[in-house]
Amino acid sequence: MRVQHERRLIVVGLSILAVACTRVELLTSDPFPPQKPELPCTTSGDCSMDVKVRIASDESCEVTTEYKTVRVAPKETPDMKWSIDDSLDNKKKYDYQFINLPTASPPVHGIEILNNRGGVFTYPDYDGGRKKYKWKNNHQSPMPASPFDYEVNVERSLKGASNWMPCKRIDPRIINE
Repeated sequence: MRVQHERRLIVVGLSILAVACTRVELLTSDPFPPQKPELPCTTSGDCSMDVKVRIASDESCEVTTEYKTVRVAPKETPDMKWSIDDSLDNKKKYDYQFINLPTASPPVHGIEILNNRGGVFTYPDYDGGRKKYKWKNNHQSPMPASPFDYEVNVERSLKGASNWMPCKRIDPRIINE
């Protein structure tokens, strides 16, 4: 009896160790690089940013932006551009694109400007395919730092397939001064 009891303890102990090792692996998946705090945009300057995508250990698709906030100086009217960067997807088994569901209710596009008061942002469009998206910022008059939250809507599919699934949505911010 004593030998069987010791064997059970060893088997149970190895099972707990295996579960603990698996849990550690799930918790240590590569994190996104830290977001840069702010992108200053001007009419003459570049106002482009990356949207980074990756697959988490549970196979869900995660998205983040390169910058937490985009800041536009008074009377600047830049073309704001977002590009999908899949360099963090080390599995390389998925394709990514901005969502385009114009007939959905409500419509869903790659970049959705929330509370677009007075039509400050116009001409939304996919820029050279569905891996890039742009908006025109018609910021004409100085205003108290006016924030505009926006949604980043990306979807993924197995390479060569057409079974597109949405990634987790994020909501960064644009501030017009």
